[in-house]
Amino acid sequence: RNKRYPPEAQSRREQGVVRLFFSLDRKGMVIASRVATSSGSTSLDQEAMALVRRAQPFPAPPPDLAGAHVDLTVPIRFNLR
Repeated sequence: RNKRYPPEAQSRREQGVVRLFFSLDRKGMVIASRVATSSGSTSLDQEAMALVRRAQPFPAPPPDLAGAHVDLTVPIRFNLR
């Protein structure tokens, strides 16, 4: 529900998958994020970064995961229908 298709990418019919790396603190807040693999479109990459900021707070990591933070890499797919 937080994902938006950038209008400029939509008008250029750009599609792709952004692999986004981010770290969550123990409260589910993003403490770091970066594009791990680009989609090839700056607009789509920027939207993936904005998406992770809009989506917080994430559910808190389970207590059985050790450490002060949890690192994730997720694919974010942008497809036109």
